[in-house]
This record gives sequence, C-alpha cells and structure tokens, in this order.
Amino acid sequence: MVKSELVDILRDATDISKKKAQDVVDILFEQISDAIARGHRVELRDFCSFSVKDYKASAGRNPKHSRKAQMKSSRKSQVAKKRKLSVKANTKGARKTTGQKQAPTATEQVLKIIKRFKKGVDVPTLMKRTGFEDKKIRHIIYRAHKRGKIKRVGKGLYVGA
Repeated sequence: MVKSELVDILRDATDISKKKAQDVVDILFEQISDAIARGHRVELRDFCSFSVKDYKASAGRNPKHSRKAQMKSSRKSQVAKKRKLSVKANTKGARKTTGQKQAPTATEQVLKIIKRFKKGVDVPTLMKRTGFEDKKIRHIIYRAHKRGKIKRVGKGLYVGA
C-alpha cells in the first residue's frame, strides 16, 4: 500500500475531501517522524512501534579479512510489527489457544507414538509413522529425553517415561 491509497481509503471511509484526507495522513506521518527524530518511541497499539537505537563506537572485526576494525557510532531506526495470533507461546513452551483446535506439534506427535509402544520404538519406525526426517526426530528425542518425558530401554529404543 502506498500513501495515496491510504488517502483514498480515508476519504472513502469518512466522506471528507481528498485534500483534507491528504492533510490528515501528512500530519500523522509528520508527527511520527518528528517524534522518532527527537528520540522518542512511537507505539500504535495492536499495530506496531517505532523507535531509534543509538550504537556507540566499538572495536569490531572485518569478517572478510578477519582484521580488527573500529566501528563508528550509529543510529538505527527499528519497527516492531505486532500481530494478533491465535497461538501464543508462554515461557514454559506450552501453547495457549483461542478456542480453535490446533494441530499437534511435531514433538507431540512423536511422543504420542513412543508412548504407544510398550517395548520401545526406534527412529526408523518413527520416521515411517510421522514422515519426519531423521535429524528432526533425533532432535525431538534428545529434548524429550533431557526433560524426562521418555527413557532409553535399549540401543536406539525409547519408551514413554
């Protein structure tokens, strides 16, 4: 979307003249720009926030030549977009939903299969049943074992804990 499209939408939604809609959009962007230039943070709730961060001069390294280099001080603007999502992660990794049924995660799928096999299941069987790659399954097994959700009963065999 470009500025002129925003002006047209505002004009159509409010039944004001194109000139007044243009003035409103110009004033809005001018105020946001001025606030950022003064070093303030601008936040439009449920949409995004704008801020400027100052970086001090520091010693760095040129990755091309691996030589030490002096980094200049700089100022960078940042825009943080905010999205309304139906799934939000909390600090413990559990998922919260907003009434919609969510598809199980890869970890949940693998753990469900492992718990079905009382004598143990190996990685090739998990690959066949889930369709996941070897590396992904091994990573899930590693994390689940670390958390105590599964245990190893033989070489390459895992059961639910």
